[in-house]
Order: sequence, then structure tokens, then C-alpha cells
Amino acid sequence: YESGELDPAYAVDAFVDNPAEWLDSDMDGIGNNADSDDDDDGISDNMETSGPNNGDSNRDGISDALQSHVVCFRAYTGQDFIVIESPEGTTLSNCQATGNPSLSDMPDGLSFPFGFFDFTINNIENNGPAVLKITLPADQRPDTYYKYGRTPGEAKDHWYEFLYDFH
Repeated sequence: YESGELDPAYAVDAFVDNPAEWLDSDMDGIGNNADSDDDDDGISDNMETSGPNNGDSNRDGISDALQSHVVCFRAYTGQDFIVIESPEGTTLSNCQATGNPSLSDMPDGLSFPFGFFDFTINNIENNGPAVLKITLPADQRPDTYYKYGRTPGEAKDHWYEFLYDFH
């Protein structure tokens, strides 16, 4: 398409009978103007567009509010922004900052200055591994990551260290 023309990907009006709507980014049947979560990740568009880099926290030129594999939200403490990015082709859903899921049996000596995060990664190829990027504020560098839940050898929810690569 030529400069100044409508991108062919957006040339089809999804709401021909509604002059206030024409696009449905997450294809949930709610037009983007009325939809408060255009990428269906669980975080409002207002939250994501108020994040770092004017709402483009991963600096790829596309608003986080329109990318189903990138989510930006405030930590449970309400101060800092957390960014979670899953691989292209996957989607994130049910994203939220939460409080401690099990204070009574939390491992000794640990602190969780950003609270906890819940999210689901969808469309992982062959249900295999997925590399997830979590971006904390620039001056923070964790030395471990803990999860609370079940593991293959333990059906009861429990704390466990989730080992991963630091880059």
C-alpha cells in the first residue's frame, strides 16, 4: 500500500453497522473503542499505555496494549512497572499482580519487593518450553526466582525455586 492509504490488514470494517467502531484487535466481538483490554491479556489498555516508553515497554514500535504476547502493569506495591514478554506466536492471559499466595510457609530470608505475578502463556508449541522475559525496574537485579504451586513430584501447592538463566 502507498503512504497515506489504509493498511490492507485494517481495510475490513468489523462493525459496519456501528460508526463508532471498526477494529477488534483481540477478536472478542467488542470494538477497540469500547474494549478496555484490546489484547485480552487481563491488563487494561489504560495501564499498559501508561507504562515505560509511552506504552511501548519493549521498544518495538507497537503499543503493549495491542500485543497479546507483551504485558506491562504495576507491581503489587503499586510503584514500579513490570513487563512480561512471551515468544512471538504465544499469547499472555489472566495477567495480574497479586499478594503473597502463602505467607504462612514462605521460605525464610526471602523478600518479594514487587509482590507476585500470575499469568498464563497460551499457544506454546507442542506444549514445550517457552522463554519468558520479565523486566523489572532498571536498578533491580534478582538472584533467584520462586514459584508457588504444584510440581510433577508434589501434588500439593508449595514454594520452589524456579531456576532459569539470567541475561
